[in-house]
Amino acid sequence: MLLSPYPYNKPAFIIGSEKSWFESSGLSVFGSDQEELPNVLTPMTADEVANALSKAFKRLTGKLPSVKVLALLLGQWALESANGKAIHNFNFTNVKRNSGDPYFQYFRCSEIVNGQEVFYDPPSPVCAFAAYKTATDGAEAYIRILKKRPNWWNGLLTGDITEFNTGLSTAPKFYTADPSLYLNILSDRVAHYMPQAEKYGATLGRAIMSAVIGISVGVAVLRYGPPVYRQYSPELIAKFRQLKARL
Repeated sequence: MLLSPYPYNKPAFIIGSEKSWFESSGLSVFGSDQEELPNVLTPMTADEVANALSKAFKRLTGKLPSVKVLALLLGQWALESANGKAIHNFNFTNVKRNSGDPYFQYFRCSEIVNGQEVFYDPPSPVCAFAAYKTATDGAEAYIRILKKRPNWWNGLLTGDITEFNTGLSTAPKFYTADPSLYLNILSDRVAHYMPQAEKYGATLGRAIMSAVIGISVGVAVLRYGPPVYRQYSPELIAKFRQLKARL
């Protein structure tokens, strides 16, 4: 959720975040065992966020995000958090409080209601947002949120800005703003943070290096490991070496 002009003096662009799919799911936004944390800004640089998101994506999927996928994640993060300056308690995109969140926080916000901007102040439930204690937790939570909805996740994995935005704006919607406005800003942010995506995303060079390292470790185990690990034919070892040479 990108905040209204208060308190960041940003252009009036209000995004309802997860409000729509919470309402449609019928889930309670509250959890009896949740702990409220003080509202604290935890700004992060693009490099810090790119690194955290790349690692979180790999933990949850088993592989690094492609450059295009990471660029989309960075674009949405920047759009929703005023380029990292308005991150509250490591909530990367300032999503609303969920009944499954261990921590939550309150801060003033606004929503678009019937085409009009409406402000809300704590302790209104509308002002309840998820909170995390570390950037690692916040990054992983963001990836998990996207994975919850096939339209969001499938749109992301295309690596295409338009497809991602279409997924986010298709019911259950991630945001309640005008899709064309969201797409314009998302496109601008994706382009702006492409250098970080290229630095921390999966590239062909990294994939080859990972494969070379893996093959090298395998050959070393076969050659120098205990006998139980060396019960392989010389032909198999030769194939490992040939594959390594081709890479």
